[in-house]
Amino acid sequence: AEEEEEEEDDLDAVPCGQICKHCAAWQGLRTKHCHDCGRCVRRFDHHCFWVGTCVGEKNHPRFVWYLVTQVALILWAFHVSYTGMRYRSTFTALFEDNAGPIMLCFALFIFILFVGSLLGFHVWLVLTAQTTWEVSSKNKITYLRGVPHNVQPFSVGATQNCADFWCRVPPPGYHRKPLRELRVWSTTETVWENRYYVC
Repeated sequence: AEEEEEEEDDLDAVPCGQICKHCAAWQGLRTKHCHDCGRCVRRFDHHCFWVGTCVGEKNHPRFVWYLVTQVALILWAFHVSYTGMRYRSTFTALFEDNAGPIMLCFALFIFILFVGSLLGFHVWLVLTAQTTWEVSSKNKITYLRGVPHNVQPFSVGATQNCADFWCRVPPPGYHRKPLRELRVWSTTETVWENRYYVC
């Protein structure tokens, strides 16, 4: 009977945060200590070696714009390289005259796959109000333990998530609904998961 009561309490409990084991600072929900930077970062996404800092609450929108500009730059370079090729009647002559542009187009195609996929992933994160850290470490993060796999606990709908991400000042703190409410929500049908198909 006591175990059932404890489980009931766990379902109604709402986590609020913890003390950081490394810098003794208060970590609200969605905060993580970055060992590379040596500080706690709110709404931690990841430490990016390309930009040399953590991507978190204050610079995540700029990071997404950075990815957009990188994709645009790669597409422009691909266009310039492709239009620089000269037509030849045989494959051998075509490759001899255009070896540089062909190899550059191939390399740029590989880059666009990588950077384009990264941009697509971050757009999905914005639409679902998640972070890379939360997606990759969902089972390790204390405030996400027990949350059903098909529930994003901080999401308020794609439109509102975008508005919050791009236009609003970050909130003073993040709040998660009780597990009982999240589990009820997980059994309702959505566009992505319903009785007809599951994405």
